[in-house]
Amino acid sequence: MSVQHPNAGNSEYGSWSYPQRGQAPGRPVPGRAPGWYMDPFQPGQRWWDGTDWTGYVVPIPQRAATQSAASAVVSNSTVVAIGRHKSVGAALVLTFLLGPLGMLYSTVLGAFMMAFLMVGGAFAIGTLTLGFGDLVWVPACWVFCMIWGCAAASGSGTQVVATQSTHQHL
Repeated sequence: MSVQHPNAGNSEYGSWSYPQRGQAPGRPVPGRAPGWYMDPFQPGQRWWDGTDWTGYVVPIPQRAATQSAASAVVSNSTVVAIGRHKSVGAALVLTFLLGPLGMLYSTVLGAFMMAFLMVGGAFAIGTLTLGFGDLVWVPACWVFCMIWGCAAASGSGTQVVATQSTHQHL
């Protein structure tokens, strides 16, 4: 298994995901992702490859080893998002003109759900009210389609593909 080792001292998991102190050194820590963790054998950090401790070690800097527990933490994060953003205006126009079919622009699953709900509900309510309930049901579904389509378009293009986080103890 090939694992790229990040810069020593940097962990996207923070101090709360270090293996527990009570665990025996060298024993696997179930469910822990590969990364730099506190070394169970000596002061410093050791690379955990996801299944076992490796020989990659980094000593704690002298200044950090002598600081008190009230030390400051400086964090820096980078998030890379990909995807095309969809126009909320286009979603509004399409759902205004086409209802659930206009939602296909912003959310395919939502479009199918609303089409089923609109047709099924119109049939059920129309049958019970001799068609008069459809005068309220269909426009209400149409407006809901417009709101859902715009909300889905405003949240599009935000798929996170990479994160990098660095933590420094001062």
